[in-house]
Amino acid sequence: MLRPALIALLLATPLASFAQAPTRQPLTEAQVPKAVLTALDATLGGPADSWEKVTLKNKQARVVATLTRLNPSSGVMVTQRVRYTEDGRQTSMTEYQAKAPKTFEEVEPYLGTGGVNPALTEKVKGLFKTGRIVSFERFSFAPGKQDTQVVVHRVRLANAKGEVATVAVDDEGRDVDLWKYPVRKLEGEDLD
Repeated sequence: MLRPALIALLLATPLASFAQAPTRQPLTEAQVPKAVLTALDATLGGPADSWEKVTLKNKQARVVATLTRLNPSSGVMVTQRVRYTEDGRQTSMTEYQAKAPKTFEEVEPYLGTGGVNPALTEKVKGLFKTGRIVSFERFSFAPGKQDTQVVVHRVRLANAKGEVATVAVDDEGRDVDLWKYPVRKLEGEDLD
C-alpha cells in the first residue's frame, strides 16, 4: 500500500519529469551508416553540414542530418533537418522556413508557387491573428513503416503568456492532427 507522503510526492511531480529527453551524440560523416549516406544522396544530393545520433525516449535511434539548402519557392537559404533510421529509412524532415515572422508576406513564398489553394492562404493569414508566430516550418514524416510521407505546414504560436502551441495545416488549408499517428506519440522526433 502506498503511503500518503509517497502519494503526495507523486501527485506533486509533473509528468514531464518522468519523461527522458532524447540523448544526442555528434557524428562525423565517417561514423554515419552507409545506408543513411546513400539515402541522403539519393533524395537531397548530400552532403550534410553536420550529423548527430539522437536516441529517443523509447530507445529508437535516429541519424539526423542538418543541411542548408535553397528553398525553390522563396529563393531563400533554409535549414533542413532530415531524420533516418540506422538502416537508411527517412522518418521525417523539417524545413525551418521563417523564424518569428511578423507578417503574412514573410511566409507567403513558402506556401508554394503556382496555384496555392486560397483556403491555405486564408488559414495562414488567420493564424497571424491568433498569436505571435514563433516559427513557420514545412514538416514531413512517414507514419510507422510506410513509405508515403505526410506533409504539412507547421506553425508554432505563442500566446500572451508565452505558452507555445503547434498548429499543422495541409496544402488545402485543413487542420491536421499530427498526434493521431501512433508513431508520432512514440517518437516525438520533431521535438529535436
